Amino acid sequence: MLAQRLSLRFSVVAVLIGGLAVATLSVTALQVLGGYWRLRQPGQRLHLAGAIALALAGGWLAMSINRPDIDDSIYVPKAVYYVAHPDAPIDTSVNWLAGLERTPNSGVFPYYELTQAALAWLGGVPYLAVYHVLFPGIVGFLMCAAAIVLIGAFETRPRTILLCSVFYLLLLLALGETHRAYGNLSIARAFHGKYMFLSVGVPAWIYFSLRYLRQPQPRSWLILTAVGVGMAAATPTAMVFLPFLALTLALAVHVQESRAFASPAAWWPALRYGASLAPVVLMAIAFRFYAVDNIAAGSQINAGFPKSFADQLRLIVNPAYPLTPALFVASLALVLALSPYRRFFATWVATLCILLLNPWVSHLVMLHLTTENIYWRMFYLLPFPLLAALALAPLANAGRRGPLWAGLCVVAAGLAATIGPTSVLRHDNGATLALPGYKIGTADRICAQQLVQRAAPGSMLAPVEIASNVLLLSSRFPQYVVREDYLGLMMSTVPARISFQQRQDAAAYLYRNAATPEAENAFRATIAAANGPAHVLVRADADRHAVIAAQLDAAGYRRAFAVGKELYYIAESHFNGRLAGDGPFTRRCHDWLHKRTGARALLTHSCTAALEMAALLLDIQPGDEIIMPSYTFVSTANAFVLRGGIPVFVDIREDTLNLDERLIEAAITARTRAIVPVHYAGVACEMDSILDIAARHGLSVIEDAAQGVMASYKGRALGAIGDIGAYSFHETKNVISGEGGALLMRDAALAQRAEVIREKGTDRSRYFRGEVDKYTWQDVGSSFLPGELTAAFLWAQLEEAERITQDRVRSWDRYHAALQSLEDSGAIRRPIIPDECQHNAHMYYVLLHPQADRQHVLETLRAQGIGSVFHYVPLHDSPAGKRYGRAAGQLEITQRQSRRLLRLPLWTGLSEAQQDRVVDVFTRALG
Repeated sequence: MLAQRLSLRFSVVAVLIGGLAVATLSVTALQVLGGYWRLRQPGQRLHLAGAIALALAGGWLAMSINRPDIDDSIYVPKAVYYVAHPDAPIDTSVNWLAGLERTPNSGVFPYYELTQAALAWLGGVPYLAVYHVLFPGIVGFLMCAAAIVLIGAFETRPRTILLCSVFYLLLLLALGETHRAYGNLSIARAFHGKYMFLSVGVPAWIYFSLRYLRQPQPRSWLILTAVGVGMAAATPTAMVFLPFLALTLALAVHVQESRAFASPAAWWPALRYGASLAPVVLMAIAFRFYAVDNIAAGSQINAGFPKSFADQLRLIVNPAYPLTPALFVASLALVLALSPYRRFFATWVATLCILLLNPWVSHLVMLHLTTENIYWRMFYLLPFPLLAALALAPLANAGRRGPLWAGLCVVAAGLAATIGPTSVLRHDNGATLALPGYKIGTADRICAQQLVQRAAPGSMLAPVEIASNVLLLSSRFPQYVVREDYLGLMMSTVPARISFQQRQDAAAYLYRNAATPEAENAFRATIAAANGPAHVLVRADADRHAVIAAQLDAAGYRRAFAVGKELYYIAESHFNGRLAGDGPFTRRCHDWLHKRTGARALLTHSCTAALEMAALLLDIQPGDEIIMPSYTFVSTANAFVLRGGIPVFVDIREDTLNLDERLIEAAITARTRAIVPVHYAGVACEMDSILDIAARHGLSVIEDAAQGVMASYKGRALGAIGDIGAYSFHETKNVISGEGGALLMRDAALAQRAEVIREKGTDRSRYFRGEVDKYTWQDVGSSFLPGELTAAFLWAQLEEAERITQDRVRSWDRYHAALQSLEDSGAIRRPIIPDECQHNAHMYYVLLHPQADRQHVLETLRAQGIGSVFHYVPLHDSPAGKRYGRAAGQLEITQRQSRRLLRLPLWTGLSEAQQDRVVDVFTRALG
């Protein structure tokens, strides 16, 4: 607080905090070592070692339980800012919200996070490494240490103390489920100041209070004062908590140890004890001025929290999982019956129930002392799970069988902690147990990290879950939308041209598919505003992706980040530890391809690999001939040349640029083995005729459908019409995985052999399915399968394949309509799509007039920033084509059309404005 009042630079405060941390750590280490060496009995040292081991286990758990928490976006951004700006003054400004005319100020300064930021800056490490890893480890360690020490204040047997402490830790794991069984007191939140207060500060306060009240000493009083100030700085909850806790403890100790209830001599130590809270009370009074104006009962930040006592109690006690009340009542009964401290705990519980925790006073407490958002936390003032741990002590000390029953209780708690319905570690709780790391969902973290690394600094409009994580990683991207209650609270104190409601409506239009005129108008106004966002994130699976992209383009945005499920699935694959091929995502892709095409499908690492597998499946031998067009990609021919095959190049049709089926029979010889039709631009070859020719001559048909995903011929999917088909998912295709392909087969026996060839010539796939007890080398083969990360990316694309195709077809149709006048004038020829072909808009090409200067047109387009290219150099004219293949005829159409063809830009999300510009520049380039 002093640093804030004096506006000291963060770097100065960081050095002071670092010095204090070193001094505290040194003194603590010396005391622990001194205490260890003062222990005379080996058993005592063994018990101390056990206590340290338990504390270390608690620290490791706190670091290793990963559970994202949206509250981080409130506590962390200021600390991240200080690490990046060490010369900034210590203040309460909220500088991570964008589009405000004045910087708002928070009434709560994050002192706890400031300490973490200081250590991160001094250590030269990322802030989250301290926030999500180091401090949870420290808190987890201190939590267990505090529990051990506090239990030791009521129990003297070292073994029993350790056993009760283990039980205590397991109960925290078993009941620490957010609003499931014990409020949100969860070790998964060990990085938060309020959890540190509740799990470390409160036990420490209780312990030192007992020491002072039983034997008043100045040292204990000073420790209490320091603990109180530290906890109040860590969380405002402590400002309300500690006075009530102190009053309760003072009364409980007095009842336990004194028979004269109103004796002045007994009350003077209690008054001196209360004086240790004077700094906390002053901090509470100062905070109340802010709280009354901004976060009082009924304010926006308390919206959604219940106002009745019964509903508040449900936040702590879930009727569907009543473990907490059952344990509390049973533990209290045992302690009252068996513990020598029965009067102490009876007074503790009764005092709180009378003063705070009952339906007759709860409304007044919420109105004047706490709020709806705070009141339910007052239940943590009750001695739980301390009572449960102490209730185990009489059982552990009861003769020979007692320790056995106590051990069974610990085992039961362990089961509840690991597989119980309220466990922190439950999978559907969003928590995972892994190596220590950032407590952000893997997919969200990857997405946020990519944005931070690739985007230029500037304001950002993003989904709340992404915006929150960006704020944890960088201070360079102030956000337009964050957690709703916090954004509303901050914006209520300062003027803004882009209002709170406008931001919410714009976000609903972008990220929740809101289709109301108000939402669309809010989005348009936001991106058109002078102080609008520099970056706008758009989900790739948004219902109106193309429309939103066009609106952004019209507003002057040159690039929109597409946020779909690709990164999520990649992260899921990484999290599941499945990186090699043929994992869950590969199987999903296989099933989708089978349902879409009717053929058996195997993913490969490229379409080239699929074609090479086809050559292996047909057992192509040196000298075998394969008929194919010359106007195709090199892989079509190369796959067979690798086996010694000879490509026989046949001319193409003038309309579709596909293999001319009328010229095939003339190219067939005694050495011909297969025909390879290539479905150029996703438009089908005349497959009925080709299949008829193949059947009459005993030839196989291998479809090169690299460009044919989602296209069909007379209702049949391309790639699944011939004997074998090959797909490409290269990044230049419609549906992509970076690199990738697929092999399609209609014949079951062929598919079974393909599976062997794909797995290095082994029956490894059958082994994994349990069809054979071991796998071994069965046939020629190689490693053709892609990794699971590729399949994960592809699966996200396949889920959106229909939308992707529809979007591209819309762009294709728009080009087609816009260029009709040029075709009518004879300047170009547009693509021709036969009636029986359903294309996928893989590309939009035009054939220029034979006299047109294609190079001039290309250079003109490129000068205007428009990427346009011609396509293949015919293979029969290439050096390798002449060396390894032969041409069947002159191939005049191939030569002529390849010199005239030019491809216009076409991609998913291409806006109308962009297309209009392409057409305009292209028209002017033609002269």
